[in-house]
Amino acid sequence: MSLDQSRYDTNAAFVKACVNTLKDNRNDPTELAKILVQSGSILLLQTESFTEFLEKYIPQTLGAFDSTTNEGQRQCIEYATVLLNFFNILPQMNLPPIMPFKTEKDDQDYNHFQEASIKGIELLLSSKESPFNAKRLSKDKHLALTLARVQSQLISLYLQRLHGDKSKNLNKAVEMAQSALKVLNPESSLKEYVQVTSLVGVAYKKNAQLCKDEQERESYYKKSLESYESIINSQTIRMNDPQTWAATNNNLANTYLEMAGSSSQALFDILNPSNNDEVKDFSTRIELIDKATLRFVESSKLFDKDTQELQWSTMEYNLGYAHLLMANQLFIGAIVNHSSPQINLLNLIPGAVQAANDAFKQALTVIKPNAQRGAEWARLQIFSAEANLYDLLLRQSLTPAERLQGLQNVDKMLTDACKLFSPVTGPMWYARAQYHLASIYDMLYHQCAQEEKEDRLQLMYKCADHYRNVDIVYENSLKNNPQVHVSSKLISTLKDQLDILDGELEGYQHNE
Repeated sequence: MSLDQSRYDTNAAFVKACVNTLKDNRNDPTELAKILVQSGSILLLQTESFTEFLEKYIPQTLGAFDSTTNEGQRQCIEYATVLLNFFNILPQMNLPPIMPFKTEKDDQDYNHFQEASIKGIELLLSSKESPFNAKRLSKDKHLALTLARVQSQLISLYLQRLHGDKSKNLNKAVEMAQSALKVLNPESSLKEYVQVTSLVGVAYKKNAQLCKDEQERESYYKKSLESYESIINSQTIRMNDPQTWAATNNNLANTYLEMAGSSSQALFDILNPSNNDEVKDFSTRIELIDKATLRFVESSKLFDKDTQELQWSTMEYNLGYAHLLMANQLFIGAIVNHSSPQINLLNLIPGAVQAANDAFKQALTVIKPNAQRGAEWARLQIFSAEANLYDLLLRQSLTPAERLQGLQNVDKMLTDACKLFSPVTGPMWYARAQYHLASIYDMLYHQCAQEEKEDRLQLMYKCADHYRNVDIVYENSLKNNPQVHVSSKLISTLKDQLDILDGELEGYQHNE
């Protein structure tokens, strides 16, 4: 698409207005957002020609400053700095998409503001007229830190980028980060070193998530762990910035948990023992979860509930989840592992469940169902319900009345979670809660006396309704996103359970 002079002038006037606004409101981008929305200028950012315009505008505008004088150089640096600030905050602003953007190459919508920012920062790094030209800055050790700071902004954008091949974007991020790390170290540039190194860890972890090949995935995870460990092993960072050290330690722990797998499939195995496949590598997963737990415990020592309740409660949340995952894997090793079950592991499950429940209760003293942390609260209800289900399933000493009360408590937790999650907002969490609710009613149905036909029928109806809710969510997910990971075993079992329930319901109705 050619860019005529009239359109170029319009775009140039728009960018100048944005720059002038940011000069006066450098720390308050809300004024810029108001101008964009109120003037309709937001439309300019949603045309493919805007990035083409930047290719001409940035070199031309920065080249117009007199580079032979100190004043001209100062003005050029000031203008380029404000441009950089503009490109940095643009993707973060909550701006409404007014018109669809379809690229000629792949006909997919993507984030217009993100693309404008990426193009703008790329040009600031590559244009010979720019004071942030990468080749020039890299030759001056006094300016190398400035280059690394600019590169870190572009690295973040590559990691978040919606357009293009994800793996290529991640590799771009890693390549640029490795370049920046050549001049960064914890002693002279602690903040920048931690930021860029953490971004490398994120990039490798995201690449691992994309990999289908198991060995390649493991290699990316290993590189991610190494990036985080390079921060953790620095005494300079631990002594001078303990909060950042703890946050990185959490990232390391969460990577271990991600490598160990999700808890939802394990609990599905527990509730449906007849459908279990042979489970492998449970011992490796136990080892990974144990490493994560130790990391969380180590980080928790740096947070105080009274003065840092956000960080403290998040730590308890993470710690409880790690213990819950441990209970999952212990059960898999003890029961689900058909080839060589290790029954002795059952003795360790109550301790893991108790530790999970204790941590969840602590987290819930701070995390409430409000606008700020409602989703976390709802997830905690589901996690707490799962921990209680383990307790109910494994404690043989419970009386029927105690077991019934326990199931009712779990029912309330899951029902409360579903008040915040729905098939639209948090569909997978909603499905997870609905699946457990169906399992509860299935257990109650089988515990109900044969002669209590009306009660059994009502329980069967509720069970079927919850299973259908799960089925609807997964069917919609597969329809809207064929790449979404949904367990084929879970889908198959859901269908089988629904068929059985429908058959039994028809039998009841026929008899009546």
